[in-house]
Amino acid sequence: MEGDFPQGDKAQYKTAEYKQLTYAPKQKLQDEAELAKTKKTSLEREYSLWALIREQSFHKKKQEGFDPAELQEITSFGTVQDFWMVYQHMRRPTAMPYGTNLHVFVKGIKPVWEDAQLQDGARFTLKMPKSHCSKYWEDLLLAMIGEQMPEGLVAGVVLNLKPQFDKIAVWITDCNDEKKIAQLKADILKVT
Repeated sequence: MEGDFPQGDKAQYKTAEYKQLTYAPKQKLQDEAELAKTKKTSLEREYSLWALIREQSFHKKKQEGFDPAELQEITSFGTVQDFWMVYQHMRRPTAMPYGTNLHVFVKGIKPVWEDAQLQDGARFTLKMPKSHCSKYWEDLLLAMIGEQMPEGLVAGVVLNLKPQFDKIAVWITDCNDEKKIAQLKADILKVT
């Protein structure tokens, strides 16, 4: 017991009596076929993750223009489990390089204004300090896929990383429905 105490007054230290805890290991799934049989929770709609990564720095000249061909569809998901599988492998916005643009849109809508479903569209843009971006991105993403925003109005959520601040935009399909837009604005303020 002599070696268990640090130097100094030994009376102030008490030996802890710990109960030996035993954990039963989780039953592992044997193979992918068994995993495929597990029931998944479907989302109301399917979503696609798009990315446009242009690394920037303070010293490089800003690239002009936007080429829709640079935008790449990375993956899509339609269940809660598939979303978390994709999300857990994504870096948090604070760990991504400047110039990264992530777009999570309803499947079938390409995140460009030229898309037919975005003809009457608009967007809400939130400009924020880098310290708040990860939380707001996750909260708005979960609100969108969890259908916590007006039904059929939200086309997608966009993350845009800049050197001094970040932007998150909520793209909508119809800028003429004032009642749904007011509800969406209230929902965004509640989430953030």
